[in-house]
Amino acid sequence: MTPDPRLPHHPGMDRRRFLLTSLAGAVAAPLAAEAQRPSGTLPRVGWLGAGPAFNSPDLVEAFREGLREAGYVEGQNVIIEYRWAEQRYDRLPRLAAELVHLGVNVIFAGGDLQATSARQATVTIPIVFTGATDPVASKFIVSLAHPGGNMTGLTQTGTQVTGKRVSLLKEARPKLSRIAVLSNPDASPHHLRPPTIPPARWAYRLRPSRCAGHKISRACSSRW
Repeated sequence: MTPDPRLPHHPGMDRRRFLLTSLAGAVAAPLAAEAQRPSGTLPRVGWLGAGPAFNSPDLVEAFREGLREAGYVEGQNVIIEYRWAEQRYDRLPRLAAELVHLGVNVIFAGGDLQATSARQATVTIPIVFTGATDPVASKFIVSLAHPGGNMTGLTQTGTQVTGKRVSLLKEARPKLSRIAVLSNPDASPHHLRPPTIPPARWAYRLRPSRCAGHKISRACSSRW
């Protein structure tokens, strides 16, 4: 797929497309493992989304592309059951339960909130997550080396590198004295752990700021 030259280029979006395409291969693995399904029935993939329905169609298409590379074409030999919370995160547990009730073969959960709801809904159906902040602390997996259980996926390793991120900020701006940490209160509680930097080395003031997803732009533009 060639990007439209009229549209702005977002490297981060390209990375997310690549990750989703790659993760689709992990989603396809349980489908292949269940080859002994009743004749005439198609395998089902559950997509559990936190945002508006098909808000990022290019990412959904990247996921489909990954499934196609694994030999699964939506509507032909696989069914994708989409469930969207429309940013009403309290709906996620019910939507995850719906997917389990439908008998999906695997659940794709986009982030911490979706993965948590999926984990609460089932301990047997495979769950593939992406962008988890700390999958060990969230009890998605036992360890990075040996995940165990029914969950696998990608992590941002956010809490492990928090100190390093602050160090890089300080190196880039030596006179830095105040740091704002922006976090969605409905998302993972691990985002706002204090950076592991000895206070004697850096003199700075950390200001955590919590705001819901739809208020992030306003929060970023505020002066403090």
